[in-house]
Amino acid sequence: MTAGQRAVKVAADGLAEVGFTVNGSPVTVRVPTRMHLADALRNDLGLTGTHLGCEHGVCGMCTVLVDGAAARACLILAVQAEGAEIVTVEGLGTPDDQHPLQRAFSHHHALQCGFCTPGFLLSSYDLLAHGGVDPDTLPAALSGVLCRCTGYRGILAAVGDVAQAYPEGIPAPGNCTARTIVGHETGGGSVAGTGSSAQSPAASTSPPAVGAGPFVVGARPAGAAFRRGAAKFRHAVRTWFRP
Repeated sequence: MTAGQRAVKVAADGLAEVGFTVNGSPVTVRVPTRMHLADALRNDLGLTGTHLGCEHGVCGMCTVLVDGAAARACLILAVQAEGAEIVTVEGLGTPDDQHPLQRAFSHHHALQCGFCTPGFLLSSYDLLAHGGVDPDTLPAALSGVLCRCTGYRGILAAVGDVAQAYPEGIPAPGNCTARTIVGHETGGGSVAGTGSSAQSPAASTSPPAVGAGPFVVGARPAGAAFRRGAAKFRHAVRTWFRP
């Protein structure tokens, strides 16, 4: 247990209250103890830029920054994020002021369907923030995220260009400021917002309104049913296409 965490006893079918910072905003969520961080970000906080693929830590689609380092959100329980500083792709930049990595990905056509793009952006940020980039080893360094569309050439070119443009270090994420994030409506929690000015970052093309403090959201029964259905669908797809 780290300094930012606390010991809490929760029933097997109960909810745990977890507080952390996401994209510069302090948040508190009430989640099942077995829910992973990716589901909490997507279903409770509305930050749907974090995509889910294999949910086994292999594909890298769900990569986020946890305390400054890239991590698979599907392999971290939400309760393990107590006290952590988390950055998702929504915190990297805004539509009007994109991060250099986002601009480079667009310039080099480094995305096609876009499903893997958030994972690549945050994995690339972690790579550039923690040392230089060797063109010879860059493909291996980025192999932790899988792409089924682009053939990787545009992705490697984009990351290489940013590495050359910022030899002294990549700029920090540009959309990490305190604001009120309005997650999905729930039956068990409450939301401390700013009235009509509060908005969901996932549903808006402009930066969300700045709020005055943290908020609390509860468990979402409809979301649990959706996740069960999605899990059955993924299992069916794997079965249909199994060699």
